[in-house]
Amino acid sequence: MFIPQKKIPAFAGHAFSKGMILLLLFLTAGGISHSFAQSGKERQLADQYLSNSEFAKAAELYDKLFDKDPFGTYPNYFRCLLAMKSFDKAEKLVRKISKKQPDNLSYGADLGFVYQSQGQDEKAQQQYERTIKMLRPDQGLILSLANAFIIR
Repeated sequence: MFIPQKKIPAFAGHAFSKGMILLLLFLTAGGISHSFAQSGKERQLADQYLSNSEFAKAAELYDKLFDKDPFGTYPNYFRCLLAMKSFDKAEKLVRKISKKQPDNLSYGADLGFVYQSQGQDEKAQQQYERTIKMLRPDQGLILSLANAFIIR
């Protein structure tokens, strides 16, 4: 019995069969899963370096991983930069991630902590006050910012 393959319209006048699309999806998924597996191994290695206080090695890996997983990588990458006293990089990192998530006020506290770590207490105080003024009457935001201050 002959079963006709239904053609699926694509772009530029080409048509693909379901089988070709499934093959393409399978090959793409294989590449993606390999990429995630590689990222996972690099993340584990970076975390191990951080645990061993090998901050430069960890920071190098976190920097590579940051674009793929900025929110998962940020806390440890930030810790490494502070431990290495790479305050300029830490400041750039905080500014970069706060652009991705501007409503997260804990990044404002982190920026203040970068200034404070450099001995720029007045600048830190101004940053902290600016961050607190941005608070809205939202219990979740208040608790999040309070935790950010506590952990620093």
